[in-house]
Amino acid sequence: MGYVIGTPEVVTHLNRLRAPFNVGSPGQVAARAALGDQAHLRATVEATIRDRERLGAALRASGLRVAPSQANFVLVDVEQPGRAVYEALLRDGIIVRPMTPPLDTWLRVTIGLPQQNERFLDSLRRVLRESRA
Repeated sequence: MGYVIGTPEVVTHLNRLRAPFNVGSPGQVAARAALGDQAHLRATVEATIRDRERLGAALRASGLRVAPSQANFVLVDVEQPGRAVYEALLRDGIIVRPMTPPLDTWLRVTIGLPQQNERFLDSLRRVLRESRA
């Protein structure tokens, strides 16, 4: 969550560079309330850490390299052009981020809810299996 204050020219330029997903007013109100709720914040951080470790372990068990992470995402080396894997996952409704050289075989995967992480893993396994066939 964040905001910018600046001249119209600066804001217009920054708007061209912003991430594709904006946070609307209701989301901003909810985020502010969530950040004020320490028990909720602590539970969310703990769930993210737990699910990040589970996702990383599942990816490693599939034979993939996973970079160490302290964030709400993992980087996984899919050992082939990441952009192609990204596009195949996107056709399945899975949104990840392909990396650029020299990490162009890696994907950035945000930690989701457990069922979202499982859906990603199932789709990734299928995509990788099909690309090797």
